[in-house]
Amino acid sequence: MFHLSSLIIGSAVFLCSLFAPVGIETEVKQPTDDIHYYETVYATGDDEPMPIDVTTAHIPYITKTQGPSHSLALQCPKYVYSPAVGSCASIAGGNVIGYFDRFDENLIPNHQAGQYVRDYFVYGMEDDAVNATIRKLYEYITGDGYGATEEQFLSGMNRFCSEKGKTISFYSCMQNGSFSYSSAKSYLDSGMPIVLFLEGYNVGTMFTYENDDTIDYYYSSANHIMIGFGYKEFSYTTTSGTLDKHLLSVASGVIYNSNGLYDYTFQSKVNDALAVNIY
Repeated sequence: MFHLSSLIIGSAVFLCSLFAPVGIETEVKQPTDDIHYYETVYATGDDEPMPIDVTTAHIPYITKTQGPSHSLALQCPKYVYSPAVGSCASIAGGNVIGYFDRFDENLIPNHQAGQYVRDYFVYGMEDDAVNATIRKLYEYITGDGYGATEEQFLSGMNRFCSEKGKTISFYSCMQNGSFSYSSAKSYLDSGMPIVLFLEGYNVGTMFTYENDDTIDYYYSSANHIMIGFGYKEFSYTTTSGTLDKHLLSVASGVIYNSNGLYDYTFQSKVNDALAVNIY
């Protein structure tokens, strides 16, 4: 069904952070029982509306078990073209449209969604046709404003798909006002991307060493919209007990950090999360 939960929480405007930070200010250590955080705060550039941090999380462990993981493609769309400042909603919409263009290439005319590499699908890079689609989504979602609410995002996506003769449906991944990882995982398993409406966000890269996993998080306190295309699960035995990490693989819409791992438990609030299908 077409979901309009934004009528309640959609007043949050997603201004977004799209540019790389410049200049290191300070570094601090923030230990917890299981994870040790080393945070580097970067100076803000003129194009960056909110502060940017890069935080390194160290997970020292005795044993590690990798749980289930899933991705909707070997390489999913990771578009970052920005027609204007504060256009993360249209970029996120472009990544959704790009994903479903694989199944109906009329969604982005004059664009090849990607190709199979053996049994795995690899989405292509953004091109002029993708950029034109993001500009159209910006017109429908943001218009003459700056940033967009969730309601504007849903309305603009519905308008775009309707003009293509397609139906778009959204399904909630929230439970009692909080993000439900199990719901998101279930929808991802069924082939649906997840639209994440965030208050503060992170994009992480994981490195594995002997008895120590490290995640470098690009972090901003800005409101943002990202698209979840998969998940990864890990279970650790640490000196203080057990630790489970559930991470979403995302297209961030952020230049230089276009894709990575999102940790919904770290410096971020999920205001809403919707699985999406276009048919």
